[in-house]
Amino acid sequence: MSARSRLRAALLGAALALLASTAAAEAPTREKDSGHLRARYELSAGPTYRSFYDDHVVGADLALKVGADFTHVALYGTAGGMIARTGLGLSTCAPQGGVGAELVTDYFRLGAGVQLSILFVTRDSGASGTLWSPGAGAEVHATFDVLHFDGHALFFGARGTIDSYGASGRHGRTLVLRGGSAFVGVRF
Repeated sequence: MSARSRLRAALLGAALALLASTAAAEAPTREKDSGHLRARYELSAGPTYRSFYDDHVVGADLALKVGADFTHVALYGTAGGMIARTGLGLSTCAPQGGVGAELVTDYFRLGAGVQLSILFVTRDSGASGTLWSPGAGAEVHATFDVLHFDGHALFFGARGTIDSYGASGRHGRTLVLRGGSAFVGVRF
């Protein structure tokens, strides 16, 4: 089974689990805000699949967001990154930092942001060495709160990303890393 097929199967499994849990769970309740600013912290993690040129990376996507919720809008800063392995077996990581905004409803959040990152690719055997390149990109995401408890929330989400790195790759082209991830997280 290819990495792409495994990722599709994992995303389908996460979606089915989400549907089953929300159908069986009691409807979450959210404290109604009176329009005041509310500090927010969010941790999330999940599998990621991204591609570039004729190769791909499969690994984990991790994020910490710190920001504020207003009545129907959230603004935040984010730190995190990707830890993965290419289809050719090279270790890859991309620490990231950025800012973004979300539209907020009782259960759903739809957001977008911009980010700066550094892509590291390391050979594990043979000729050793690490290649790196700074980059910039954008992301869009959607989350669904499955459970609210004491002002916190457990949620599932999906994210699409595109990042451009300055180092020229094969044929003198800029490396563009694009793909997505599914994740689970907790909002405080």
